[in-house]
Amino acid sequence: MIVLLVAADQITKIVADIVLAEKTISVIGDFFQLDLAYNPGFGFSMGTGWPQWLSMAIKILIPLSAALFTFFRLKASDCTRLEALSLILLTAGAFGNLIDRLFRGYVIDFLLFKMYGLFGFQYWPTFNVADILVVSGTIGFAITQLLAAVREHEAEKRKSEAGHAGEGEPPEAQAGEGGVSETEEASAPEAPETAPDIAEEGER
Repeated sequence: MIVLLVAADQITKIVADIVLAEKTISVIGDFFQLDLAYNPGFGFSMGTGWPQWLSMAIKILIPLSAALFTFFRLKASDCTRLEALSLILLTAGAFGNLIDRLFRGYVIDFLLFKMYGLFGFQYWPTFNVADILVVSGTIGFAITQLLAAVREHEAEKRKSEAGHAGEGEPPEAQAGEGGVSETEEASAPEAPETAPDIAEEGER
């Protein structure tokens, strides 16, 4: 699946590089446009102007770290379907942009949205399919971790409530069969000797 997603990302970039080389396509007025841009930085044009060695090291380490983490998590028994899908999306997006940086020296972006001043942006930084995969995977993974934390908290809460319930049971509830607890049985006084038993001792 990762290979297919990376291939889809690369195909869209190649098409955009050809079709949008000399024009911008308006999809939804000024709100959504297809506008070609070359990004030497990170996702959403971040990291532009950083030292080249630092930029390249981070660009390579992030996809490799994502791939290794995804590989081991997919083999884990507690890895849910949502977590697996999220990690696959994240890894595919990271490698999609890594291919651009290694073979082109920049990332091809072509999706442009107008923000009309929202969050201080007139336009949201141009992005691509790989960026969408990275963001979607990151959000999905964060959700899985939040759900896991909630489930763990609920399990601990139920365990704690069960322990308190057991400590608060009345002695009758803890008694054995017949309504008498083992402690009561051990502490019960022995029955006094009957008259025939005393007579037998006298004859002896």
